[in-house]
Amino acid sequence: MALPRVMWMVLVLFATVQAKPQQRCYVKHADFVFVLDSSSSIWRPDYDRQLEFVKDVVEEFNVGYNDDESRVGIVTFSDKVHVKFYLNQYGEKKAMKDAISRIGYLTGGTNTAAAIRKVHTTMFKEHYGARSNVDHVAVVITDGKSKNSKETLKEAELAREAGIQIFAIGVGNQVSIDELAGIASSPSSKFMYRVGNYRALNSIISNLATQTCEDIEETTTTTSTTTTMPITTPTTTSTTTTTTTPTPTTTTSTTTESTTTSTTQLPTTTTTTMATTTTERPQGDEGEIVPLCGGKPADVFFILDSSTSIWTVDFKKQLEFVKNVIRTFDVGPNKTRVGLSTFSDTVHPMINFDQYTSKDQLFRAVDAVKYQGGLTFTGDAIEDMLNRAFAPGYTRPGVAHIAVVITDGESREQQKTAEQALLAQNSGIYMFAIGVGKAVNEDELKAIASNPDSNYVYTVNSYDALDTLKHILAQKACEVEVTPTPEPVLIKDEPKCTRGNADLMFTIDSRRSSPYASRSIITLIDNVIRDLELSMLRLKVGLLQDVCVANSGDIALSSHVDAFRKQLNAIQYANLAALIHRLRTERFYMQDPSEKIAVLFVDDKLDQPKDTVKEAYLARRQGIEIFVVAVGNSYVNSEVNSLCSAPARSHVIRVPDYSKLLAVRQQLGQQICIPSLLRNAGLYY
Repeated sequence: MALPRVMWMVLVLFATVQAKPQQRCYVKHADFVFVLDSSSSIWRPDYDRQLEFVKDVVEEFNVGYNDDESRVGIVTFSDKVHVKFYLNQYGEKKAMKDAISRIGYLTGGTNTAAAIRKVHTTMFKEHYGARSNVDHVAVVITDGKSKNSKETLKEAELAREAGIQIFAIGVGNQVSIDELAGIASSPSSKFMYRVGNYRALNSIISNLATQTCEDIEETTTTTSTTTTMPITTPTTTSTTTTTTTPTPTTTTSTTTESTTTSTTQLPTTTTTTMATTTTERPQGDEGEIVPLCGGKPADVFFILDSSTSIWTVDFKKQLEFVKNVIRTFDVGPNKTRVGLSTFSDTVHPMINFDQYTSKDQLFRAVDAVKYQGGLTFTGDAIEDMLNRAFAPGYTRPGVAHIAVVITDGESREQQKTAEQALLAQNSGIYMFAIGVGKAVNEDELKAIASNPDSNYVYTVNSYDALDTLKHILAQKACEVEVTPTPEPVLIKDEPKCTRGNADLMFTIDSRRSSPYASRSIITLIDNVIRDLELSMLRLKVGLLQDVCVANSGDIALSSHVDAFRKQLNAIQYANLAALIHRLRTERFYMQDPSEKIAVLFVDDKLDQPKDTVKEAYLARRQGIEIFVVAVGNSYVNSEVNSLCSAPARSHVIRVPDYSKLLAVRQQLGQQICIPSLLRNAGLYY
């Protein structure tokens, strides 16, 4: 497919910014509109840096009103959009740069949609200086997510349909990579940029410039005939001779460090000799089309589904996706290392962390990975990774540990999968879960993935769509930090359990729990009790989850509708207040000297907060120690803190959602093991 005219270029960077003096890039004449974020999230000094960046880019333009010159317009946006000048307003570079310096700072929200709408409905109209015989290019710069992402993507699509090529530049950590990619033209590898801060904006001028370079003036002794061609990556200093034909040819650039081979489609038959020079590829906050983690070291392990549900051709697409993600990493023994295994009935280790030290070696190793076929034992694969790849002595301390699990179906042993994923997370491994197709179990993906799900769980419809995730996965992997092993709950040397005899009651308001929530709670209780049984001297356990308090039971078929309605309305549903009342008056034998412990599960606002808090108070007065497991984000903090025993910090365990409930197994068991007397004495947290 032919690239847009603005993409046909020679490989050369702006001489005044980063290239050597003998180089000169003449920017292709076009109509450019800069769309600048002026919302409150930007500090005034950073806003000024944004203006300086625009001035630096404009400096490279041949500005004027003639057909072979470029025109520039600028809009800024926050809550509202402000046109600063139109395409036909300035025909002289100095006057234009002075006007840019005078652009004021607005503050407000981030209404990116309105700004892009202004671009395609107004800025590129002939009345305001737009021309029909040149490219229309918009450069959108933002440091955050728009207030209406759906509208923003819709307006960007309308702009592209109008023939406008859009470059999207995201600044900082608050930008949405998905939204940025949705704004940018395709391919995003050429039209989307992200930098760490506004100081780093200038570092992408060279990359941005290559998208609009048209010609080169060679000032060395080498004689050259120049033609335009699509270039996708920078090279180091070299001399290249290429004979082109209407079919793709191969260009080989030899440097003192490596050899780079690329295929170029040229429209005519031309012989080209040129010398090209760029500075070293920027790292970290420097501008990159895809993030390279700034050289930050990491150990990244891929776990690939190789079960029978995957066709061979789709398995190969999975391998290509892995290679594309690896391309975004800075690979090396002291930088990012990559490991890989496949799984079906059995686990097949393919690549160890210390096995390959360059991208080329890794690419060849990934290409050699074979399809297996069989069932889906995801838990075994995670267990093998934990015990082998990330075992002490095989992985590096002090670097980020990352695992990426890709699957297209449910595992055969879901409980084991969740348990092994939890062990991996607790050991400091950031777990990404990618589900492909309609057969995946999203709850299982959430159980595999680290928190929050929005950062670590991804689903796509097919293996063809996997490649759409490569940028955001690379970005999220770059953002993870090395986390120290969590300190144990106990400050002193911790025995298995410091309680003696105890009566333990779990209380579930099953009327308000979904079947999945109830199953998750039961699984957690089963695991906690299994742990406690091995460590406590004597333990009695009970469960209270009545749906109805009185007049419960079925209602037989009857032709007497009034009688049926009377029985129906007589059913008294339990709420948490009623359950705690029964707990303290019926379930515990208060004359028994054993310690009394209750665990309540809460995931929403209380039905009757006053009554519920009163019952919890009476239960505590009777000597019952109350723990609360608070799930999700719909509960009220003050209500939860009023239910539990003091201090709340050691009696409330918060979980983001039910898929992560098993992750608190150890924490809940440890807290139950600590006698309240020791905790109140300050010996434990």
